[in-house]
Amino acid sequence: MRVIVALMLCVLFSSPLKAQPTQQDVEAIDRASQQVLEFFQSAQYDQARALAEETLKTAKRVLGPDHASTLACINNLAAIYQKQQRYALALSLYQRVLDKKEQGFGKDH
Repeated sequence: MRVIVALMLCVLFSSPLKAQPTQQDVEAIDRASQQVLEFFQSAQYDQARALAEETLKTAKRVLGPDHASTLACINNLAAIYQKQQRYALALSLYQRVLDKKEQGFGKDH
């Protein structure tokens, strides 16, 4: 299944960067993120991490670093790092998501 999702990401995003991401772009990244969560929930952490890293790279390139789906990808990767006891990496990613959300919503939201 990971191979299918990875191929889907490659095919969808191998063309030059579009000016605005489409709903199809967002949905493809969200489906890949869902696959990451399925790997995570079944304790397949190495597979989850590999796909999460790949999905995050794609999300940053296609959607931008501040898009909600990109932030969800970062959060997913942080959870994987936390589960793998890579606490410094997890904390760094969680902090990045928190900072971006505070920029968007304000600290008191």
